[in-house]
Amino acid sequence: MAFASVSGCVVTSVMQTETAQKMKNVAVEYLYDIAVFLSDAGSGQGSNSSHCLLSYLGLEATGVPGVHCLDLVVATSLVLLLSLKDSRVALVAGLNCFLPGILADFAKYAVCYRLGGMDHLICSHLPLPFGNLFGLIAVAAGFLAVFAVSLFLWIQLSTSEAKEDELPIHVVFLTRKYGEGRRYFETERLVRKVLLATAAALYPSTTFPALQLTSLTIITGASMLVYGLFQPYRQQRWNWSELGLLATALLLIAMASAVIWNEERWDKTQIAQMLMIITLGAIVTAVCSAFMVKIAVEVWRER
Repeated sequence: MAFASVSGCVVTSVMQTETAQKMKNVAVEYLYDIAVFLSDAGSGQGSNSSHCLLSYLGLEATGVPGVHCLDLVVATSLVLLLSLKDSRVALVAGLNCFLPGILADFAKYAVCYRLGGMDHLICSHLPLPFGNLFGLIAVAAGFLAVFAVSLFLWIQLSTSEAKEDELPIHVVFLTRKYGEGRRYFETERLVRKVLLATAAALYPSTTFPALQLTSLTIITGASMLVYGLFQPYRQQRWNWSELGLLATALLLIAMASAVIWNEERWDKTQIAQMLMIITLGAIVTAVCSAFMVKIAVEVWRER
């Protein structure tokens, strides 16, 4: 979900500020712990939970290559397990849940920084023995190759026609909510998830918060414009819900940008900063909680 992905990035960025670090109120910390948990749970990506599980077992992966290999192993294992029942449904679940995280791992290799007044970039995660330029080209080529193949498979899955009277279950799952001629919008959702995850990985909030929030604004704003123009869902209330969530995500990005920008001002008002941080955390918690309740109700109704 785009809102959950954006809210996770926003919460992480805000919690890096000096004001947030000084807020020792237990209730505030508890609120943000809940917000982070709910945004991770609602994002629909499975890599975080697998990392936590392995860390409890003392098998946590270290370094970017280790994390990347872990994500690939977990995704491949689960897809193969699901494919024993239905290979096409397994591929749909695998692409939807794991592709954004796997492609975001490619972006982590390209994270570079400078130390002091040094002119050259330090890119410690790029694959050896390549230099910075060829390393970046190799990472970009790997990202584009995996993305192109995955996107082709996703389009084939979401638009495949049935030879029999009834559509395959994976096609029904992907396209039943869209209006006539709008089934390609499921591809837009996947692309949006990939871009949001990639932007968050390429511009970490601890190092490049402004670039990260700017990227999130562009991606979310573009999605809101597309949904406003085409309104792809069959039911109008779903279109308004999607637009409302995207608008709320843009509001969160604007609030986080204001908090980070005000941190650099000598005349900032501490109370105003704290109120914005608390309000932002409350919005994330409320919306993500509503998500979880809605999902639980729908699962109960389908039983």
